[in-house]
Amino acid sequence: KDADSGINAEVRYYLTTNTTFFSIDPVSGILSLQQTVSADAGFNSFALDIMVIDLGTPPLNSTTTAILTVNDINSHAPKFNQTSPYMGSVLEDDSTKFPKIVTVAAYEIDRD
Repeated sequence: KDADSGINAEVRYYLTTNTTFFSIDPVSGILSLQQTVSADAGFNSFALDIMVIDLGTPPLNSTTTAILTVNDINSHAPKFNQTSPYMGSVLEDDSTKFPKIVTVAAYEIDRD
């Protein structure tokens, strides 16, 4: 809200950064996402320049920058390091308590 009164107190918001990911409601100033973003695709943060203009005569304006961070979600299942089956064997009647048979390994794409 503008500290003035009447039409001078009404303001409109505009994104001055060229983006297809976000929009701003000119009356409420609510910033909205227009398409999905993925931290995995390299979209970790956005810097958006926003201008507000009052409807007075002459119109006055101010600008700011909004820094938005994209938080990664668990969007990928973990994957095993090898694609072929892991193979192991155990001796029948092995007296070793809990013998090591095979070691499997996996990785997580979503980790930070």
